[in-house]
Amino acid sequence: MFHRGELFFVAFDALYLDGEDLRGLPLIERKARLQEVVPSRRSNARLRYHTHVERHGKALYQLTCERNLEGIVCKHRNGLYDMRRPLSVKVKNPHYTQAEGRVDLFEELRG
Repeated sequence: MFHRGELFFVAFDALYLDGEDLRGLPLIERKARLQEVVPSRRSNARLRYHTHVERHGKALYQLTCERNLEGIVCKHRNGLYDMRRPLSVKVKNPHYTQAEGRVDLFEELRG
């Protein structure tokens, strides 16, 4: 659980890493490469890797709505980065309000 005023950068994708262009790799491979160099969210680091949920998008969206979170971002695991067309689709919770004290849904889904 994070407290107000605690700031950090969350990394969920990498287009370049150590000078190498990763845009030609599928999203799942880019995320794997990123995870190798960025600490997990359990770390105290100001830069943290953000995990993802596979094959449970509907359940994640339902929990997102139940917990009054903004929504989810959907990406194809084998999607290549292309600036000319969107890689992701944001599915918004139509009843979202900015409540505080949210629980991390990713850990619940991972079990």
